[in-house]
Amino acid sequence: MKTKLKSNIFFLLLVLVNTIYSQELKIIDAYGNPVKSKTIILNNSFSDTLKTNNRGKIKIHKNTDYQSVTILEYNTIVPKDSIRNGILQITSRYVDALPTFETKTTNHSNILNSLKEFDHETITKEKILNSDYSTSADILLLTDGVTIQKSQGGGGSPIIRGFEANRILLMIDGVRMNNAIYRNGHVQNSLTVDPFIIKDFNVIYGPSAVTYGSDAIGGVINYTTTKPKLSNKKDTTLEKIRLITRLNKGADELTNHIDFNFSQQRWASFSSLTFKQFGDIVMGENRRHGYADWGKLPYYVDHVLGSDSLIENPNPNNQLDIGYNQIDITQKFLFKPTQHLEISTNSQLSTSSNIQRFDQLNNYNENGIPQFATWEYGPQLRIMNVLNLNWNKPTRLFDNISLNTSHQKISESRNIRQFNNPYLEQNDEQVQVFGINICAKKSLAEALS
Repeated sequence: MKTKLKSNIFFLLLVLVNTIYSQELKIIDAYGNPVKSKTIILNNSFSDTLKTNNRGKIKIHKNTDYQSVTILEYNTIVPKDSIRNGILQITSRYVDALPTFETKTTNHSNILNSLKEFDHETITKEKILNSDYSTSADILLLTDGVTIQKSQGGGGSPIIRGFEANRILLMIDGVRMNNAIYRNGHVQNSLTVDPFIIKDFNVIYGPSAVTYGSDAIGGVINYTTTKPKLSNKKDTTLEKIRLITRLNKGADELTNHIDFNFSQQRWASFSSLTFKQFGDIVMGENRRHGYADWGKLPYYVDHVLGSDSLIENPNPNNQLDIGYNQIDITQKFLFKPTQHLEISTNSQLSTSSNIQRFDQLNNYNENGIPQFATWEYGPQLRIMNVLNLNWNKPTRLFDNISLNTSHQKISESRNIRQFNNPYLEQNDEQVQVFGINICAKKSLAEALS
């Protein structure tokens, strides 16, 4: 009893001393999100360096005298008098642009709950639709840590912390897109996801990504698409119909999209169709870096009278013949026969026309002769069919269990022909992927209580 009393007294004294001799400062961004794991410098004649925790907080010795606070990663200095009630908010007054994103993880995002405190980003549908990006590869630039390699209009290979291609795991609705075609070079398969039906997408960085397997060593990009919505009425109802048309002069883009949701109380259907047409890309005329001819296309190759010829480009800023078309179709069904059972299907089809590899067509030898007359990706086809069963009635073994079976058919090709060479090299790749995934969840906290 005396030992326990002494321990409690020691603990109270420790808390009291810590409260008296330290003060807590919370740092948030312009949107109220905590600034996590950032280096903080308290500026005075002797600078103290601290690091914020997962709640954006640091502890400062009560006698520490400082005039301003530096957030090293943001290259930002904020005066001490900006602190209000122990909170320092960094606004656009002190920094031009802060990376802001949601770090909320839900059960519908197919991100493991145990990973929600790790380094990852979630980009919502609202941010995607409010952006001017045209493809599901381009929208990855909405994140803070993903860049894309893009050699032509129909390109977009994601790069996460220096990793690319088969070192990054692509997923859609919990189904792995990676397959035997994925190689060490650039992978453009994220283009086959329709950006208009994406509910959100998650990007997982760092060591937590390897939870998904060895092909996720660089990170995970997981797209989640719109789910059919059940109705509260017995009669069949059209919940929502959406029409979108977009014109983009920079990429000579014309996009038309339609989706609609039919439903009753026990079943629902979601249908989507998107047609995208891209033309030639016109570069800007201003080259203030001093290289007046940089990036210009003075000539292009055309097959005239049985041979390849160099034709003068009337507008050298115009990247000729790199346009392409793409069609995306999605059909989902949801059936809920009982309160605890959900059965859903997910069918997606994406196909494109030939896509020219502009960087290869712009290669010239020392004599000023182009290396290739033809270098193009053939039509890229992706067909996916998924059947999902979900049972959410708690038992002694699990609280929720789901079965996910999938089939994918992927077809890609490359066509390459040297300048004035009659032989066309064709590489055709076709892969079929079958998958099955069983996931059971059980709350151990409730089971042990």
